[in-house]
Amino acid sequence: MCSFYRGTIERVIIGCITVWYRACTVSCRMALQRIGKTTSKIIGAPLPSLTDIFNTCLTRRAISIADDTSHPAHSHFRPLPSGRSLQEELEKLRASHHELKNEKDALALKQQVESLHSEHETENKSHCDTVEHDLHLIDTMKAEKDALKVEKATLKAKKDALKAEKDALKVEKATLKAEKDALKVEKDTLKVEKDALKAEKDTLKAEKDTLKVEKATLQRELETEKLTHAERVGQDLQLINTLKLEKDTLKVEKDALKLILHKGHLPYLVFDFYINSAILFIFCRRFERYPVP
Repeated sequence: MCSFYRGTIERVIIGCITVWYRACTVSCRMALQRIGKTTSKIIGAPLPSLTDIFNTCLTRRAISIADDTSHPAHSHFRPLPSGRSLQEELEKLRASHHELKNEKDALALKQQVESLHSEHETENKSHCDTVEHDLHLIDTMKAEKDALKVEKATLKAKKDALKAEKDALKVEKATLKAEKDALKVEKDTLKVEKDALKAEKDTLKAEKDTLKVEKATLQRELETEKLTHAERVGQDLQLINTLKLEKDTLKVEKDALKLILHKGHLPYLVFDFYINSAILFIFCRRFERYPVP
């Protein structure tokens, strides 16, 4: 494609210079020079000067006429070892025209010059049309090239954006996978802790039920012990009161007996027997009423 562009541009520029370089004005030549510089930048290689290109084209034209035996001006052209341009040949023809002594030869030469001039005009018009078409084609190709560059840059930017988005998605995927694994580990840990708590709860519940049973048993034993203790305390209080009463009675009787003994009514042995009998009687009554548990 690059070779095609280069060949097309060189053909258009060379055609422009060949057709109307000699007859153009100074401004037109400056425009041609600018076009030549732009073309050199586009094709990436320097072009010869405009004069060299024009002379080379005229030389090729003269050589083609000299090689073509059927051409009307063939007899006026010979290959020149010096390689002079077609313009020099035309100047030579004009000079020889004035030197011709034969009017017939002068007329024939005039006809040849007019034929060359007409051919030159035809080629000029054809080349102008070709140049205009080729310039339009160059502008179109240049616009297409710029559009392709813009499209390429856009596609590259989209590709880079997609690549960056893909990398971001990969990172996000890896992060989510790591979070998922962490949550799974945490879930397993919580499940183990839950099972441990459930087992501990069941153990505590069993211990609680056991403690409830033990508590109920202890409460029953305590109530029984309280009742037994209360009964024992009541019995002990009743015994204490009875013993106090009997003690008071014995004290009264003892005082009475002491008084009788003091007056000498009973001997001492009788008194001692009476006292011991009374004490034995009291204790016998006590054991009869309150047997030892």
